[in-house]
Amino acid sequence: MYQSQLFTKTSKEKQSGATAVNADLLTRAGYVYKNMAGVYSFLPLGWRVLRKIEQIVREEMDPIGAELFLPSISPQEQWEQTGRLDTISVLFMAVAANEASKQANDSAYVLNSTHEEIITPIFQHYRTSYQDFPCAAYQIQTKFRNEARPKSGILRGREFRMKDLYSFHTSEEDMIDYLHTKAKPAYERVFERLGIADRTVVTLASGGDFSKEPSIEFQTKCDTGEDQIFYDGTTYYNREIAPCVSPPWGDQEEEECEREDVVGQGIIGVEALAEHLQIEVERTTKTLLFQADERVV
Repeated sequence: MYQSQLFTKTSKEKQSGATAVNADLLTRAGYVYKNMAGVYSFLPLGWRVLRKIEQIVREEMDPIGAELFLPSISPQEQWEQTGRLDTISVLFMAVAANEASKQANDSAYVLNSTHEEIITPIFQHYRTSYQDFPCAAYQIQTKFRNEARPKSGILRGREFRMKDLYSFHTSEEDMIDYLHTKAKPAYERVFERLGIADRTVVTLASGGDFSKEPSIEFQTKCDTGEDQIFYDGTTYYNREIAPCVSPPWGDQEEEECEREDVVGQGIIGVEALAEHLQIEVERTTKTLLFQADERVV
């Protein structure tokens, strides 16, 4: 690509309303263009970078799975079969936009936020014997999620590119072996080649809509990240499942006391309150009110 082919221009001015540093700098450099909240167009330079990243991902995924490309929309019935149509909070629906379109087809479809419902019937069709397993496939696809307030630029939007890998096994033991001997090393090589391995850690997180068991995710530390992770000396935990260890107090079978009104003046902080009441700090409860978006929570 020649410089003369670029129609974009750089800007020294901070973008109006830009809250994420990544979106502000990429926009000013002419890599992306913000179409609306959570939706960006990748301009020639940005698309070139994105394709290079995707190529690195492909080179590491090809040895452990076959690439395919799945549709962006799917029938509601597939989501009803798994019971997730009414449980996933970020699903978009694709419907006819006007009366003329409704006359042609008034059906409603799901804009896929993930593709488990789509790929599973495909494998059920082609893989019919236990001898056909294990097997895996991956894709790089555009995903759609109804994020309430996308504010992290291209890190989390309503439309974004995602690589998803799906593997199928005859036993949980085989799945775990695939995870640790093939999938995990492949992802580690991706982060190494992208130059962020030293800031990326394996973290235990919630299984979300997919499993009651903890999931394993790679977390790259950055100033604009959304998650909080904790480290206990051996393991990293996402805040959502970080173990909480609080000291036990009192007798669990202790009878509840009668209510007693106590007046305290000039008391600031839980410790001062506990001292005034002559009780342990663990026996206190603190209530705070916050106002957010015209609501008190």
